[in-house]
Amino acid sequence: MPKIAEIDRKLNTLLEGYLSRLISEEEYKEKKSVLLNKKIKLKEELAGCEGKGKVWLELARSIVTSAGQASYIAHRGSLEEKRQFLKKIGSNFRLAGAKLRFDYQLPYVYFAQKWPKEKWGSLWELALNFCLSPT
Repeated sequence: MPKIAEIDRKLNTLLEGYLSRLISEEEYKEKKSVLLNKKIKLKEELAGCEGKGKVWLELARSIVTSAGQASYIAHRGSLEEKRQFLKKIGSNFRLAGAKLRFDYQLPYVYFAQKWPKEKWGSLWELALNFCLSPT
């Protein structure tokens, strides 16, 4: 934002120079064009950064919400709620003996790989309640 304010200040100074006849119209238009292009580029970069931040924040919120719902779904959820939740966290479901196995989807695979089962409990409990053993 400070860079955009600096460009605005330069544009005002440039306009004053043109109105005071210190610079020619051609010189004014050329320098104005350069400054406006820089300002547009900075605004586009800023908008891109804000959009990425919102996507990341929404993903984090979704993960936290899912983790919070896991315990409730595991203990009190209907079979349909459990099925939907498992589809959300897992993929590649397959039967192996009497057990249904699956692979965790991102970002849930992180919990499965990095934390002991007892630490991330609710998601693991949900799988156990369904007699699933993740690979």
